[in-house]
Amino acid sequence: MIKRIHVGTAALVIALTSLATNLFASNENSPFPPPPDTGELVANTPEERQAGVVVLLHEIEFESQISNWSVQGEVTTRHVARFWVRAKGGVEVLKQHTFFGDESNVVIGEIRGRTISADGTIHLVDPEKDIRNLDIRAQGKADDLLRTVNFPRVEPGAVLDLAWESTSKNLPGFETIRLEGVFPVRKLEVRSQGRLIGLGKSILLGTGQFAWVPFLLARVPEGMTVRMSNQLDMHLTAENLPVDEPELFAPPESRTSALLGILPQQMTSGDWRDHLYLMPSETPFPESEEGDDVIWASAPVSTKPLASIDSLGLQAVSPSLAGDMEALQLSMRSLDANYRSFVMNNRRGERSDDMDALVPEDISWDEKVDWIFNYVREQVVPDSEAKHRTKLDRLKKQGRGAGLPLFWYAKWVFDRAGMDSRMAMLMSRDSVPLVPVFDTWDAYSSELHLELTGPGGQRRYIQPHDLMATPRSMDERYLGGVFFREPSEQEANWELERMPMDVGVLDRTDVTFRTQMPEFIDNEEQTLEFSGRFLGSADNKMRWLMGYPNENFTADELQERRDLAVDLWVKAWMGLEQGAVTEVELSDPRDNLAEPYRIAGDVEWRPDIFEMDGERLLPSFPRVSLFENLLVAQTRRHPVWLPGGEVNVTMEWTLPEGWVPESMPPVKRSGPTGLQFELRREWDGTARNLVLMLSMTQPYVLPVQDYFEVAAFFRELEALTNAPVLVRSVN
Repeated sequence: MIKRIHVGTAALVIALTSLATNLFASNENSPFPPPPDTGELVANTPEERQAGVVVLLHEIEFESQISNWSVQGEVTTRHVARFWVRAKGGVEVLKQHTFFGDESNVVIGEIRGRTISADGTIHLVDPEKDIRNLDIRAQGKADDLLRTVNFPRVEPGAVLDLAWESTSKNLPGFETIRLEGVFPVRKLEVRSQGRLIGLGKSILLGTGQFAWVPFLLARVPEGMTVRMSNQLDMHLTAENLPVDEPELFAPPESRTSALLGILPQQMTSGDWRDHLYLMPSETPFPESEEGDDVIWASAPVSTKPLASIDSLGLQAVSPSLAGDMEALQLSMRSLDANYRSFVMNNRRGERSDDMDALVPEDISWDEKVDWIFNYVREQVVPDSEAKHRTKLDRLKKQGRGAGLPLFWYAKWVFDRAGMDSRMAMLMSRDSVPLVPVFDTWDAYSSELHLELTGPGGQRRYIQPHDLMATPRSMDERYLGGVFFREPSEQEANWELERMPMDVGVLDRTDVTFRTQMPEFIDNEEQTLEFSGRFLGSADNKMRWLMGYPNENFTADELQERRDLAVDLWVKAWMGLEQGAVTEVELSDPRDNLAEPYRIAGDVEWRPDIFEMDGERLLPSFPRVSLFENLLVAQTRRHPVWLPGGEVNVTMEWTLPEGWVPESMPPVKRSGPTGLQFELRREWDGTARNLVLMLSMTQPYVLPVQDYFEVAAFFRELEALTNAPVLVRSVN
């Protein structure tokens, strides 16, 4: 499990996510350091001089232990943070409340806070009045997960101190600490305990040694030093950390920000040097003195992160990286062995002659992939309740299956049909980068696929064992992600590559709206019909949103999930709030997987129609969020990751007799890397239908240098789709 530690305001704004030192050691009455001197409250850097809030200090300390044979335990994290409110804008950010924790199993302990006014007076946070619990509901269940703190007397020049403790039952767990935030951080200190279990207890429980292993994921800020011991105890100090405000349509922070990660790892007592990822390899450790088995060394933090990220926010693949993943390689080599065992000496499996006779001759390579995929689904029907079979003959005899046996059967059939197929473990470009410190797949968003290569080098990736899959349902998130491919030689390491962005992925959404122009303008609500059709990756996402597979939901939870999904979809595509839907018809997400998923219904809509001198202005489209230009920032630091895919939006107005639209030539625009749209109108005078059609194709990943061109593209799109349609009365 991946967990981030945040300190934030009502908008979760203070994304310090940094960690700290021995918090509660100031004195027994106060966890806070002495009030700052006047000289400390002076902006030292250009970033501080521009900021409304400066984080003067953030300290965090980890303390944890493994308590039983199943390697479970708890983590206690203690925080102290000090904020300096420099300007009025900082008052608005900090005065309301602060959120803690982001996991349902985190228990927040005592919270203490105070405001030090500019005149030096101290105002304590009142636990009864200023600290409140928030009810957070998730899947119908309430959790006292978040608390709010309202600081007294927040004004420019004030200093706010905050201390709290949280305990999590999730050990082991991967923690990330962001080393860049929306505010300047003058000093950050992070301490983590190394060894999680004593030697005697580890022998008694049979768990082996575990320790927190710290590392830097993708980028390394300057000016950090670290002390580490031979038991992997850590004390990291950083000063004047850079500001990195979040940007819209940017890669995830694991690829754009400097992150300190700590992960519990199993190890032997002699290999601790192999886990000193924060220290340069040449760092010397002093010899241990007799009777003292804990030795320390200090060094500047290594400037080499574990992952290399390129200008697109994608991971650069190192040839040596695959060889550093022995635990992952072992699990993948077991797939090879299990496949050979599955098909060994089978009698019911198809042979090459069978496939030559079955597969139509006059179809393309792409059509052949689709045909064989559907053939496999006919021979062995996907069924999550089917008994697990480890032999091909038994699976064919049963006629139903799921999981890896269904995947292996599909591979067998594709191979017998003369197709070039290999197993491939695909990893999402949204997940954390692939790094040697993770020896489990749990840290990544990854799925096993079957890679098919055509005669011209074209590739297709399918998931025969996914109950929701179709031949064209590969998730677009795997484009640009790294992946492992089955080697051509047995027992060899799987090959590591990065998925090209031009691998063909079907990701298409078609949305249609229908309504009538009223004969008389009365500003009353009227019915707007809508329908949606989803193909490929978009189809997969909609079925998931609608609760398929739904074995984990009660009937009430499933209905609640679907109602929420419909409300969010209507808001995104029509700009209407909850309650606007008067009727909705949903396809059952479990049915007709080979057909596009569909949604249809009616909403109550009050269009802005203006009339003057026998002319009317009609809105071209409802308020579609996709058409809004959100790229308004005047600077850009990170690459642009768009929603991507193909979208077709149609708006049909039925006009009363005697009204005709003004003609408009089609408009086509193109941007970088295939970004394009076309807007056109059609008029059917017989049916009295005015049809406005917008087709748009978006790439998924664009470099930062394309930002201003992309912003101009969406600025024009917003203007054109917001421009009203002129219709005239001819009576």
